[in-house]
Amino acid sequence: VVGGRVAVINVWVPLADVESDPLAFVDWKSLRPTDCRVRRVTYSERVGETTTVCAGDHDWLWFPNMKRGECMLLKTWDSKGPVDRSLYAAHASASVVGVDAARNPRRSIEMRCFVLYESAARDLFATPF
Repeated sequence: VVGGRVAVINVWVPLADVESDPLAFVDWKSLRPTDCRVRRVTYSERVGETTTVCAGDHDWLWFPNMKRGECMLLKTWDSKGPVDRSLYAAHASASVVGVDAARNPRRSIEMRCFVLYESAARDLFATPF
């Protein structure tokens, strides 16, 4: 895509009802740029990167008791940048105090979707294949 806004949205889906280790997010307002580290990931066919959140005094949000058939959308990257919103969704499974970790632990799948906003889609599809 030559120009225009592009975002990556992950769709997180529990494969069974979640009773322990729920999906959790760091509240982006509690993240400082120095809390994040970009890691290079080398695969046999390509090189990529991922962002790791270092330990810190962050506010966490979690979604206990999600049911099979529900889903969560996570914006994991946006070409527009962090302007007045988060750039990505720092997320992980959470160990919740008072919840037995052996009780139906979270099993899930995550799918990555690329969102082309109007100008990006126009640029992409204006070129013949």
